[in-house]
Amino acid sequence: MTVRRNSQTIDYTVTLGGRGEGEDRFGVLGVAPAVPESLFADARHEVRYGPIAAIPQALGATWNATTLTVDVLVKMVVGQASVKNISGPINIAQYAGDSVSLGITPFLKFLAIVSLSLGILNLLPVPILDGGHLLFNTIEWLRGRPLSEAAQGIGQQVGMGLLLMLMALAFYNDLHRLFAVGG
Repeated sequence: MTVRRNSQTIDYTVTLGGRGEGEDRFGVLGVAPAVPESLFADARHEVRYGPIAAIPQALGATWNATTLTVDVLVKMVVGQASVKNISGPINIAQYAGDSVSLGITPFLKFLAIVSLSLGILNLLPVPILDGGHLLFNTIEWLRGRPLSEAAQGIGQQVGMGLLLMLMALAFYNDLHRLFAVGG
C-alpha cells in the first residue's frame, strides 16, 4: 500500500485479515495504533456530575444531538447526505439489542437519541404530524380564518403519503442492510 503524506510517498506492506466462512469469506484491513492498549488507559476517564450540575450538561448534550439530527436531516433533503442513514424498526431493534449488551448507560443514551429523533420528526411541517398542525394553525393565524376542510383534507392526504413513503424507505433500508450485509 502506498500512502502519500504532504509531498512524501511511503510504501507499506500490509496483510489482510479475514472475516466470514467459505465462499462468504472476505478480506479486511484495519487501522489501529501500533502501541499497547495500556498507553490509552489514562486517556479514558469517567465524569460524574451532581444533580444540579448535571442539568446544564444534559441540556447541552441534548442541544448538540438535536442540532446534529436537524443538520443531517436538512442535508438529506438537499442531497448532501444519503437517505441510507434513515433506519426503521428492524435496525432500531438491532441497535437497541447491541446497546443493551453494552450496559444500561449506552442503552439509555440510545433511547434518548431515538426519542429525540422521533420528536424532531414529529415537529416537521408535514400535515398529519404535530408540526403539520402547527403549520395549519400558523396559516390560520396569518389569514385570519381557517383553511377550508377540503384544503385540510388534501393536506392530511399529502402528509399521509409522505409519511408512508418515509416508512417504506426506512423498511427498505433495514431490509437492504439485513440481507445485503448478511445481518
